[in-house]
Amino acid sequence: MAWWKAWVEQEGISVKGSPHFNPDPDAETLYKAMKGIGTNEQAIIDVLTKRSNAQRQQIAKSFKAQFGKDLIETLKSELSGKFERLIIALMYPPYRYEAKELYDAMKVIQESGPSNNNHLHGKGIGTKEGVIIEILASRTKNQLQEIMKAYEEDYGSNLEEDIKADTSGYLERILVCLLQGSRDDLSGYVDPGLALQDAQDLYAAGEKICGTDEMKFITILCTRSATHLLRVFEEYEKIANKSIEDSIKSETHGSLEEAMLTVVKCTRNLHSYFAERLYFAMKVTALFSVCLTLSPTWHQSQSQRAQSHHPVPPHVGLLLSHPPVDQAGFSSQWASQAREGKPHPLKAGFEQVRSQVFMALNFYHSSLTLHGAIRPPICPPRDDETVVKVTELIHGKALI
Repeated sequence: MAWWKAWVEQEGISVKGSPHFNPDPDAETLYKAMKGIGTNEQAIIDVLTKRSNAQRQQIAKSFKAQFGKDLIETLKSELSGKFERLIIALMYPPYRYEAKELYDAMKVIQESGPSNNNHLHGKGIGTKEGVIIEILASRTKNQLQEIMKAYEEDYGSNLEEDIKADTSGYLERILVCLLQGSRDDLSGYVDPGLALQDAQDLYAAGEKICGTDEMKFITILCTRSATHLLRVFEEYEKIANKSIEDSIKSETHGSLEEAMLTVVKCTRNLHSYFAERLYFAMKVTALFSVCLTLSPTWHQSQSQRAQSHHPVPPHVGLLLSHPPVDQAGFSSQWASQAREGKPHPLKAGFEQVRSQVFMALNFYHSSLTLHGAIRPPICPPRDDETVVKVTELIHGKALI
């Protein structure tokens, strides 16, 4: 299912919180869980992971009204490590969380100093650049507008201007183009003639010539609707005798390649894109865990190389901050990978994570059985039950 349709069909659907919700008892439970010596982490899990994001905002207000303390600051003082990052992430309203992810990503890029070569045709994509690409390439125009609004309100800065300041080359251009949200088109109308012309233009800009006209690729991928692009991809394959993905891989490199491939993947099937991100995140995590146990030196020398091929998705925003995309779509992706003989990542990758967090987050709230034993994850609803943060837990990465 194309990205725009996946989002639109789920618009307005949110996590079902407590049916008989009252923020006051929940606030009191949290206060008691953090009062005195020690912290009752299970009580915090039981409350915050079983409420919708809107309900958690009400709990925070009630907490301050009853006890004169800010709930987020209190949680920060009582918790630590990955568990703290998980719980604090749950307390952010959806678009504010995405704005924070973008802000943190660009802050790291700024501090480390962007490499012009990497942004243009680099050797690999950085984790923080992957955050920006993933968010901008998979969101609708309305969602991007809400993210930009939250970004300006929280950080007093313009998102587009910050992207221009902290990235460069063709990566900067494709990110700015994506931020305009010009790909939305709910009519589903496709002009066959224009689709054919776009396919011919893409071929002429890459495979047909020595070198690559990157801007032609960027313009078509960032300004055409999903339904139009699907037709373009079909026509392109007839002309070039290879997929658009293969051409992008042969014609571009580094961050630009990753950005273009992300646009194509989200256009073809948003379910598949996020299923792939989760799969490789957990696959790489399991590998790192084994290598760290056997040889810490090997782990240190190889970790960056492995991540450059399949970077862990530090922000799978679909799962964290927006309505769910057809759960059966994710289910079928996991089942397909199992049929292809790919090892299921859960068995090894999740051994490092607290079992009670998985239970509380309802990571297995819906599943189908593979081989009578392993149960693959289904996308939890909306922003809250945080597959992305669970992924960060098992990988040891965090963006907060």
